[in-house]
Parts: sequence; C-alpha cells; structure tokens
Amino acid sequence: MRRTYEPWRPNPEAQDMVDHISEICADYARQGYSLTLRGLYYQLVGRGLFPDSRRFTWTGTRWTPDPEGTKNALPNYRWLIWLATKARLGGHLDWDHLVDNERNLAALGHWDNPADIIHSAAAGYRIDMWENQPRRVEVWVEKAALGNVVSRAAQAWDVGWMACKGYVSLSEMYGAGHRLAGYIRSGGQDVTILYLGDHDPSGIDMTRDITDRLAMFTRVGPPRLEVRRIALNLDQIQQMDLPSDPAKLGDSRTNSYIQEFGEDCWELDAMDPPAMDRLIRNAIAELVDQDLYDDRQARQDAERETLDQVNNHWDQVVDYLNNLED
Repeated sequence: MRRTYEPWRPNPEAQDMVDHISEICADYARQGYSLTLRGLYYQLVGRGLFPDSRRFTWTGTRWTPDPEGTKNALPNYRWLIWLATKARLGGHLDWDHLVDNERNLAALGHWDNPADIIHSAAAGYRIDMWENQPRRVEVWVEKAALGNVVSRAAQAWDVGWMACKGYVSLSEMYGAGHRLAGYIRSGGQDVTILYLGDHDPSGIDMTRDITDRLAMFTRVGPPRLEVRRIALNLDQIQQMDLPSDPAKLGDSRTNSYIQEFGEDCWELDAMDPPAMDRLIRNAIAELVDQDLYDDRQARQDAERETLDQVNNHWDQVVDYLNNLED
C-alpha cells in the first residue's frame, strides 16, 4: 500500500533510484519476500544501480568521492536510507515492501467465537516431524534482519531456527546446549546446526565460537553434534559475484582473517533471498530420512482432518454438549 504523509518531488537522479527500488521490491514481493533496507542496498549494489557519480574510496579514516572507486560504500547506504524514507512518506513506495525484522509488536491472539479457535487449531495443528528422525536439525543465522527468509525455509521442513544477533549470549547458549543434549541423550538423536553468517573476521569466528561453546555445554562433539557452516563461504561468494566490503581494522580478529582470506569481507545480506531459501531447504533435505518424515506427515494430516470435522460440525458439537448438561 502507498500513502502520502509528506509530499516529496524527487530530482531526476533520486527518481531514477526510486524507480529501481520499486521495481526490485515489487519483484521480490511477487515471490513472497519483503526486503530489509540492508538487503535492498546489496541488490542495488550487485546490479550496479547506484549512479556512476556516487563512487567512493575508503582512505582508512573516511569515504571520499573517487571516479575509480566503489559503489559499495557507506555514503550510498545512508543515501538509500534517506531515499527510502522520503519515498515511502511521499507515497512513491509500497510500505509493505520493506521490513524491520528486529522490532515487532508482540501480542496475544484473539477469536470471535469458539468455532474460530477450533478452525485455527486445525490449520495450525502440528506434530513434531523430527521426533523419530535419527538426526535433529536446527538453523541458526547471524542476523535477525534475515529472519523472514530463514524462517520460511526452515519452517517448511518443521525445523527450528534462531537469530543469533551476533555472538550468541551466554544464557541462550546454555539453553541451547541443554536442549540439544536432551535430543542426544534422551532422544538418541544426532544433531546438526546449519549456520549462516557474514564472511568477515567476526562472522567466521562465530562458527568456531558456537562449536566450542556447544561442546562445552553439551559435553558432546562430532559426529554426534556438528555445526555446519552453509553460508557465506568463498565458493558461494565467487559463484554469485557478491559485492565486498573492506575488513574492519578495529576488529581484534582482522589480522588472522586477512592472512587467510585477504582484505575483503562479504555480508550475508548480499545473498539473493530465493538463493538463500534454496540453500537452506536443500541442506535440510540432505539430512532428513524422507520415509520417516512422510509417515509423520500422514499422521499429522489425518489428525488435522479430525479437527476439521469438529470445526465443520461445530453446531452439532455444541448441541450435543448442551444435551449432556440437561
């Protein structure tokens, strides 16, 4: 939906960018995705859509205009934030096409009558599809902003997912260790964490940190418990030709990162959302016992049908219960 709150008449350069933004957002909306500003920014960079006049070079202390520089620069990201703000307030962009996945209202659900909740229960009824699997799978992602992509792919397989928001807190890691140890010791299952993070000094180190601290809290290691980094990896970066950023010199892990990978870094946000979706779904598919999964699916479908029957005959159910009271 577009609605004007503050009229805005962009100059030709800004209008051209707004047209690109609108086209990209509409394309992803048709596929069922909403973009974050960071994700939109990398789509614009990857397609070379920022004006050639907006090239910059990092001097080590600041970004300076440079005709031979890069378009993947902080001044362009800040310009995009300004453009998106003015365009949405001015009625030039659809409000639903850009999302903030880290700030959302939490509220209780409501129903108009008891029949509605039975209908909701039937639609939302699920059994644990992984209870009888030899291996449990979870998907962890470094950034909460990518939750809408990760959740869609993971939940399609009834797999739990978590936004780590950087390094996982001690409390959350302890809770995860307790949960995963239960799968291993009580359920007799192996566990795989599919991890997605930035390819930068901290993002690479987070894979190690998760592996080490889960081993500490579960007292279990490979092959019973593994952390499998499925993105970002160098082969994906090269295949997708993702735009790079300079390494952050203030990061204590930068020197070792540069020695192994060079001075370029890449953000997970730069990956195309449908490509990330496919990557996660395929990684899960490689770990599932499909026959066991299908058996659980058949049971779930049958039990949902029972709830549907209750919903479809709700008036008769109410009459029956009233007759019991008489």
